[in-house]
Parts: sequence; C-alpha cells; structure tokens
Amino acid sequence: MPVHGGDWLREQAPDLKDISPVNFAGAFGIPVLLMHGEKDRVVPIVQSKVMAQKLKSAGKDVTYIVQPLGDHHFTRQEDRVEFLKAMEAFLAKHNPA
Repeated sequence: MPVHGGDWLREQAPDLKDISPVNFAGAFGIPVLLMHGEKDRVVPIVQSKVMAQKLKSAGKDVTYIVQPLGDHHFTRQEDRVEFLKAMEAFLAKHNPA
C-alpha cells in the first residue's frame, strides 16, 4: 500500500535535511522565481520566506513574490495572471529569446 503525503517523503528520505533545498542555497547556480500565496493551506508560507532569505543571504539571484490572497493552486484569476506576468518577465530577463 502506498504511503501518502509527508509519510511517503520521510520513507524516501528519513532525514529531510539531507535533501531539502533550503540547506543548499549556496549551491544554487541559476536564478530562482519563487511565488507563494499567503492563503496556501498545503505548504506553509514560512518555507518560501526562509528559502528566499537563504538564497538572498547566499548572494543568489532570487525573485520572491507573495500573493496576499493567493492559495496553493492559483485558484484566483488575478493570481494566475500575476504569476504568468512575473514568469514572463523573469524568463525575458534570464533566458531571452
């Protein structure tokens, strides 16, 4: 029987600190676009805040956007549009065609 959620992940990697990107911010070699909704009920926003802070502290190029009414699934049209515009600008800057 498959294990779901955090239990599955813990089964795959019993010590999450060994694989969590937050512990390897200095190793990032590419720019990062990080967007998180404050109404996200799947992933706590503190995780993205800490990741963005660690990347900035490591001198990495990170664009961090918080959506005050956003949820995990970009349910609101306004949040989807904001995400797509941010991604378009991010790609134009870092991977111009």
